[in-house]
Amino acid sequence: MRAHYCFLVLFAFSVATAILAADAETSAETAAPSSNAEPGTYFLSLRRANDTVLHLPPQVKAAQYSEEKIPVLVGLHGMGENFPSNFQRETAFDETADRLGAATLYPLGSPSVAPSLTGHTWNAGACCLSVEDDESFLVSVLQNITQLVPGADPSRV
Repeated sequence: MRAHYCFLVLFAFSVATAILAADAETSAETAAPSSNAEPGTYFLSLRRANDTVLHLPPQVKAAQYSEEKIPVLVGLHGMGENFPSNFQRETAFDETADRLGAATLYPLGSPSVAPSLTGHTWNAGACCLSVEDDESFLVSVLQNITQLVPGADPSRV
């Protein structure tokens, strides 16, 4: 029951993020895109190797050089995920984000330390038993969003 509740909380947060934020070629990168970024998918290492997927829409080129910046959708996976690219593929948020001119960012939660849980989760209280501070990690990501996402509008995350 607790696992179900934890999933619902994280799912609701992901949906709320999508509402607030109101297929390009894929290129594998291991660092944040430069200020002259191309549309596509990048693999970032924010806490661990390739633990975050960033997808930039076709509108990113214009946003880097104009006053009109792009929103960023942050997708938080549910319990048990091991690869942010799985969540990216399962949700198909990128297709909608491309139409809306939004970037998508998929960070990976912390490894679960509970014997009965596998994969990664978010330390959302007693349900998920994670030793890492996911809240501070996500706050840091949001505070540095313009460095991670070229042309991002920090007021529309």
